[in-house]
Formats: sequence, structure tokens, C-alpha cells
Amino acid sequence: MIQARGKAARPRTPIVAVDIGNSAAKWVSVGQDGSPPTAQQRLSVRDPRWASRLIKAIDQELGDVAIRFRVASVNSPQLKRLARRFAALGRGDQLQIVGREHCPMTTRLPNPERLGIDRLLAAWKASRWAQDQVCVVIDAGSAITVDCVSPRGVFLGGAILPGVALQFESLGRGTDALPTLDHTLSADAPAPGLELPATDTDSAIRAGVWLGTAAAIDGLILRTLRATQLPVTAKRKGAASGACQVFLTGGDSGRLSPLLAHPHRRHDNLVLEALLDDAILIDRRQTRG
Repeated sequence: MIQARGKAARPRTPIVAVDIGNSAAKWVSVGQDGSPPTAQQRLSVRDPRWASRLIKAIDQELGDVAIRFRVASVNSPQLKRLARRFAALGRGDQLQIVGREHCPMTTRLPNPERLGIDRLLAAWKASRWAQDQVCVVIDAGSAITVDCVSPRGVFLGGAILPGVALQFESLGRGTDALPTLDHTLSADAPAPGLELPATDTDSAIRAGVWLGTAAAIDGLILRTLRATQLPVTAKRKGAASGACQVFLTGGDSGRLSPLLAHPHRRHDNLVLEALLDDAILIDRRQTRG
């Protein structure tokens, strides 16, 4: 933006975007100078003091200034915990809870009120980049969602399957002989033990979960493209995606990305990127398509 000569740029209120999921709260901030967002940070919501720790970390980072918090959550108890902490500190007016009414995206769903705000925000933000193309959005978190947006920006629905961590946990809990493997690695670390055929139990579990999840996602993309009457010929990595753009986000996106056959754009947290977009608070349409 060009400033009028002789006038100083007006500092913006620092914005903190917070995405509260089923296992963790993630956040990024933008300071008064409008610089690019900080690196994403996260806290496990299993820690009963996570809300206090989040507020303390942000105060230390941004200093003694007025801050606006934009929060989206699919975890109602933890959202209430954060709101109570803000109220106890006398800072309730800093908290903006972003709901479906704030997202300028129409849906073609019989019960749009049951759609998770994380799916809606991620799909909306991705569709702004897709520019009149069909958009498929994969969010690989506690659950994995594969959603579709029409070229006109209408949310069409999608599919939900268990996330990678849930699959590892269910094998350990639901069987007598299989171990519960820890999948908590660095977000960009390659998924280990993926050689086929696997020759030991741990490697067989890892290969089954990681490669099976990637195959399921690729299959859902193909079925989505058939449903939208788009060509379904597989394209090699790096090739143009034609009339469809595929976006990958979520905590396991770094490890799933090299396993997917479909070309895609990786964004580690589309929900946070959506929350930082001022259009969320300007255009408040939410209707059925």
C-alpha cells in the first residue's frame, strides 16, 4: 500500500491466530510492523495448563501491547478453557472466536452447521489460490479429511478417515500381539520402515499405516475427480495439475507429502493462514449452495 507523503504508516494491532485441534493448539503471530507470520508453535492440549502457557508465550514474544486473538476450534472443551483463562485475566475483549458465520464460503451440504470450522477455513483459503479450478484439500491431523471445492468456490463435502496416530494407537489397543508404535517424529522427518515386503512386525505396521494412508488419499482424490467429471489420469510429480489443484495441510503433511502420487501444494496449516486473512472478518456470508 502506498502511504500519503508526510504521513507515517499506521501500526497495525498485532494478530495472533490460534487453531485448537483435538490433540494440540497451534498458533502464529503477526506483529505491529505487518512482517510475515512467525514460525508456527504448538502445545499439547493434554497439558492442563496449556492455555496459560500459550498466553504467557505470546506476551513474552509481542511485549506489552494490545493484541487481537483470532481463534478457531473443533475442540469445544479446550476452547472453553482458553476463554475462561482470558476472562480470568480480564482480557476477554481480546478474544475473537471465529465461526462459520465469519467464513465467506457457501456450502452444498444438507446440514452445514455440522461442518467443522477447520475444514471450512482450510477449504476457503485453498480455494482463494485455486482461482476458478476444482480444489481438493487434504488435512492430515488427528483425523484426515479430503474435501472438495467447486470452481465457483462452493464447498461440496468430502471424506473423513482416521489419522496416522489414531491408526497406530488402534492397532496397539485392539490387538494382543501388536505393539503401539510412536509416530511422533519431526514434522519433516521421513516416515521410517516403508520397504515392501516388510520383514519384521514394526516395519510391517509402519508400512501398512503410512503407505496405506497415502494410497487411501490418492484413491479418494481420484474418486473426487470422477464425481466432478474431471480427467483422472495420474500425473507424475511436478507435472501440471490441469483443472484441479490439490492442497495438503496438517501435522502429518510433511511425512505424507513424498508418499502421495498426485501433485499437490503443501501448506502446514491452512487454518492459521485463513485466520490471518482479514477477509474472514469482512465478508460474513455463510449460506447453502
